Amino acid sequence: MNIKDECRDVKFLHQETFIAVAEPKCTCIYDNQGIEVHCLKQLDQILQLDFLPYHFLLVGSSETGFLHYLDCTVGSIVASIPTYMGRLNLMCSNPANGVIITGHNTGTVAMWVPSEKSAVVKMLTHYTGLSSIACDRSGRYLATCALDRKLKIWDMRSTYDPLSEITLPVPAGSMDYSQRGLLALGAGTTVQVLQDPHLGFTESSNGATGLPKQELVITNVHRRVVSNAYLSHYAIRPVHRVRFCPYEDILGVSTTRGISSLLCPGSGEANFDALEENPFANKRYRQEREVKRLLDKIPHSMIAVDSIVGQVRREDILEEWEKRKAALLGQTPKVKMPEVKRNKQKGRSKPGRIEAKKQKIHFERKMFGIKNVLGIREERIRKQQEQPKNPDQTKTARPSESWISRKELSKKRLKSALDVLIPSKD
Repeated sequence: MNIKDECRDVKFLHQETFIAVAEPKCTCIYDNQGIEVHCLKQLDQILQLDFLPYHFLLVGSSETGFLHYLDCTVGSIVASIPTYMGRLNLMCSNPANGVIITGHNTGTVAMWVPSEKSAVVKMLTHYTGLSSIACDRSGRYLATCALDRKLKIWDMRSTYDPLSEITLPVPAGSMDYSQRGLLALGAGTTVQVLQDPHLGFTESSNGATGLPKQELVITNVHRRVVSNAYLSHYAIRPVHRVRFCPYEDILGVSTTRGISSLLCPGSGEANFDALEENPFANKRYRQEREVKRLLDKIPHSMIAVDSIVGQVRREDILEEWEKRKAALLGQTPKVKMPEVKRNKQKGRSKPGRIEAKKQKIHFERKMFGIKNVLGIREERIRKQQEQPKNPDQTKTARPSESWISRKELSKKRLKSALDVLIPSKD
């Protein structure tokens, strides 16, 4: 497939049938047939691409120092964060929580989330510019290499302290962690694979060292290998990038001459989860998996350094334990009364508003009584109109006349009763 333009970075999306290619003017998405599906002009001058599979976010770092988050489900930009740190050549993601990590020329490492306009964590890792960064699969360790030829492994869990320091003869231009924790380095024309690089310790404050530093020795003029490296390979051309193949013991190395594959035993995960990644999936299975992932999509607002996704809430466990304890002891559980939230308004308790509310209630009660009386009268009229007309039947009196006649009769009856009790003077 020839796109007739410069390819700065390529990244697989939620399926292996779609890839995103960073071009100078835009970012294009191609399918497995080489057909251009989308052209994202919002993502221009992109240098590095990364994809967060659980959030469906395509992240790109640009030449102008902006960090763009694109939601692949709707095709809109979620966030565009200005870093104010210049050109973003180095970028990787933390697979454990979805935090984006960037490396800068000042030797600092910054961590970004789409809900914040500034870096949530900043670390001064080196005193010179960074050349490459990499984060492992579990999100525990971060490897950084700078122009001072120092390779450092940092603890990403809580302390953010360096765990080990390795001296290199040439700065590593590319690094990558495998699924089993192996670290591949591409430095100059040499490729080295380190096993458990975080086990070394740096010098303490009193000058004592727990374990000896891993040092590189030069065997001849051209080859540079690690004395205790797990695997070493000499490439004829300068190494541009190294990447491990998931679920396979293969390391891909790209040079100025081409691409080569190296066998690296123990780098890939042997037992794969078919619900997560199934290498034997067909077209129907991929469609169903895409729908399930869309339903289980995590919102971008939940991305945080201390992520709560997949963790157990201790408060719920303690609450359940208290309920069981009360049931065993025979105690009646205390039911908390729900709080009624009142919509408080500004100036609601003023005397004028209180008096107006009283007048309104009084008027509503008065109108309610009038409507009831009118409703009864209207119902009587409707019943009389529904009765069949009989010519022999005498004409009934109107409601007003019948009401007056009843009052007169009651007055006459009252007068006759008084006459019986009180005799007249005549």
